[in-house]
Order: sequence, then C-alpha cells, then structure tokens
Amino acid sequence: MEGQWDGVSSIIPQFSIQKVKENKVNYCIKRQKYLELIQEGNYQEALGCLRNEVTPLHDDDSSKLHALAGHLLCESEEELFEAAKWEGSSSEARCSLLDSIQKLVPPEIMLPPNRLNVLLSQAISHQISTCKFHTGFQTSQSLLVDHCCDSCPLPATPHQLLSDFSDEVWDLVFSNAGNTLAVLSKDNQLSIWNCEQTSLVQRLQIDSAHEGLMCASWSQDDSKLITGGNDGQVKFWNAYSGECIKVIKDHKSTVTSCVFVDSERFLTGGVDKQLILYDSQGKVKSWEIRVRQICKSQSNHIAVLNAARNEVLVLDLWTLQEKFSIEEEDTCSAIAMSKNGKELVTNISFSAPHLNLWNLDTHTITKTFRGYKQERFILKPAFIGVNDDMLACGSEDGCIYIWNKLHGTTLAVLHGHQNAVNSIAYSGCKSQCLISASDDKTVRVWNLVDK
Repeated sequence: MEGQWDGVSSIIPQFSIQKVKENKVNYCIKRQKYLELIQEGNYQEALGCLRNEVTPLHDDDSSKLHALAGHLLCESEEELFEAAKWEGSSSEARCSLLDSIQKLVPPEIMLPPNRLNVLLSQAISHQISTCKFHTGFQTSQSLLVDHCCDSCPLPATPHQLLSDFSDEVWDLVFSNAGNTLAVLSKDNQLSIWNCEQTSLVQRLQIDSAHEGLMCASWSQDDSKLITGGNDGQVKFWNAYSGECIKVIKDHKSTVTSCVFVDSERFLTGGVDKQLILYDSQGKVKSWEIRVRQICKSQSNHIAVLNAARNEVLVLDLWTLQEKFSIEEEDTCSAIAMSKNGKELVTNISFSAPHLNLWNLDTHTITKTFRGYKQERFILKPAFIGVNDDMLACGSEDGCIYIWNKLHGTTLAVLHGHQNAVNSIAYSGCKSQCLISASDDKTVRVWNLVDK
C-alpha cells in the first residue's frame, strides 16, 4: 500500500503458486508502478519499467502492450486515468490492485479482506434463518449471545378501528409511497385514507347500477387511481381532487383486476375472458384469459391468475411476454407476489384451504400454510415484513393468521373482526402497519412494531 514495488515483487516467489499466476501477480504490480511513474512525470523511469519489468511478464497479446506504451503520450492526469481506466496513485487504486492480486493467490496464503466480518455476518444470518419465530423487525443483532426470538412481538389487539363504512369492505390497496390507502367497499365507495394521520382524504361514490367495486390500482406517482367493478367499466380518478377523468367501456362484464404496469401502461382483466393492455393513447393489446386477479412485483414480474384453468401466468414486467406458467391442483382464488418477484403465494380454497408458496426461479412449492377457515369467500393473502419475512391471510372466522415464511410457523392469530376478513394490506413505510378489511363493515389497523 506504500508503493514499495520492488519489495513486494521479492515476496511473491515465497507464495509458491503456479508460475502463470505468479507472472500475473507481478504484472499487476509492475503495471501499477509504471502508471504511477507516468503520473509523477518520471517518463524516463516509466519507459525503463515498461521495457525491463512489464514487457517480460506480458502475454502474447501485443495490443495490450502497445496500449500501455501509448499512455506515455498522455498530456494530463485526467487523460491518463481515462485511457488506462485507472484511479491513479490513490489508496482506492492500490486497494483495487490488492483485490486483483487477492483473486490470484490462494486464501490459505493471503487472507481475504474483511474475512472476520463475513464469518460473523454468516453466523448471524444462519441463526436468524433457523429461528422459527423470527419476524424481521429486529433492528440490531447482538454478537454477545445467540439469536433467539422467545416470543412473537406481534400485536394482540388492533391499534385503530375505521368503522365509517355502510357495507362490507372488500379490498385494500396501499399507494406506492405506503402512506395512503384506498379502501373498496360493496356499496360502490372508494375511500382514500391518510394512514399516518388516520384521516379520510377522499370518498368517491362510483355511480353504477351494479353493486360492488372490485379492484383499484395506484399510478406510479400516486396521483391517479384506476378502478374496476361489476358494471364492466374502468374509471380513472384524480387522487387529489376525486374527479373522474376518464371512463373505459371495453369490458363486457365484471372487471376483476387492474394494475399499473409503469407510468404509461396499465392492465385490466375480467370474467369476459379479456386481459387488456392500455397506454396513454388507448388500447394496445388483448389476450383471451378469464382473469381473476393481476399482481405485480417491484422489479421483474407480473402474475395473472387464470380463473378458467387454476393457472398463474407469469409475464415479464417490461415486455409482457409470457415467461412461464404454474398450475395448481385445485381451485385457486387469490394470489400475491413478493416485492422482489422471486416468490408467489396462491390461496387454494374451499375444499381444504391452504396457501402454497412458490419459488418462481425453480417453479416449485417450497412451503404450505394451513389453519385459516375458507368456505365461501375469496380471501387475499399478503407478504408482510421488512423483507417479506412473513405471510398473512384473513379468515372467515374473523381472524388474521400470520406465518413465518421460511419455517411455516404460526406466529400469531389476530382477533378483532366479527366477520370474514377479505383482504390484508401491509405498509412497508415507517409505520410498519398491517391493515385488514372485513365483511363486518370495518377496517382495522395493527401496528407490527412498538412505537
């Protein structure tokens, strides 16, 4: 690190490594020496280093040697840095040199950097992965004792109750910022709540002869909402003013799901066997699929639940080309996708209700979760926790079941609702709260961490 190049070169033979690797190590060192001599303006010494020290170590690719020689013609440090793709004689450049040497020398000879930190981090990660009651909310891990969650810190009672609804509450959709919640209810009302202040921002009445608002999605900047319902209409709303901006009537029956793909495009699907893609100019493309639900990850996937075949189609988020599909053995009523798009949970309902957790890289079921009651209604599960460490699902007995995703352990059963819990929503912002919607005409807020 101090630039004692000749001293370093004299140590290399003691490593007893292969001659080819020894030459590569020496070449890295001599190249650094050569470039630093040019940077200092010692062109005569640099030329001697190139001829007598670098050239004998070079392989048969003469173009690289010519490029090195050309660096002598650089008129400024900036030009040298750019031409050599080099950071100069700084400590960062010498650290990069050390990293290059590290890759050529066996670890038993040259200890990898930060090895102790790596081992300690692996030990903590292993202890957490084997903890059956881990929730992911712990902010720090002590090295003084082994990790162990003796009891689950999840709440026993709701923090707040929102009861200003005249009929069953069917679904919940958090804004992308995580601080505003859209609440959909059977009486065709779309309520927008500020979660930080627990205050009603807007209440939009959907004019329709058909009962039931089925789905909603926020635009990427949270300035707009799209909704779909039993009247087959897709409506655009200004989330700030509550004004209906546009109405689309391409669907012939109930619109079951909608989602913004990006800032310009959105998908809608319904029981009329239409999955339709729109952009700012209008309808772009359609597929013949009887859509029960559409969900999106933050990074790479869109999943479409095909109600006709108990099949989930997984599409590329950007091209919307089908990547693969997964098939369930029984009626699949709802799905949810992890933020990173690597996992999907399916709700296999009615006969023997359970959740299946799918790994989307291997297309296999990794865990199954049971315990909740489902006989008549569609119950939407959700990934919850800082890193999607848990799964949650409502139940027709009025409870909310929460499981450790890795082990399948039941972490908590939350009591409070008096009727079926239809939907779960999780806010990953600073509030770290779980919201539940129920047929008992209420929405309940559960703080998952102590305030």
